[in-house]
Amino acid sequence: MKAYVSGKSTGIYMNSEFHVDIVYVSMNWGCSHWVGLVINLKLRHIDILDSFMSPTPEEAVVFLMTPIMDNIMWVLKRYCCHTLTKDMTTEPFTCSPITRLYIVGL
Repeated sequence: MKAYVSGKSTGIYMNSEFHVDIVYVSMNWGCSHWVGLVINLKLRHIDILDSFMSPTPEEAVVFLMTPIMDNIMWVLKRYCCHTLTKDMTTEPFTCSPITRLYIVGL
């Protein structure tokens, strides 16, 4: 994440430097359930893409996401260039699940 946000990512497909505002990450919620996270660094918000037919209970989402929301800016401030993060606050992010990703049986 540090390399992508700071624009210093190198690799076979990364030939130029760039800065990003949105980071896409997968997260495992308990051994067999994966969700997608859309982390918007400018809006300080995380959209959760959960493909389970019945939504994950709100209490479970809060339990799983609170450490991410509380610490993501601290991680960026620690590992990214000071000029990129000097004006960033360490206030927690917000998050919300994206509902109705698809409709089955139409």
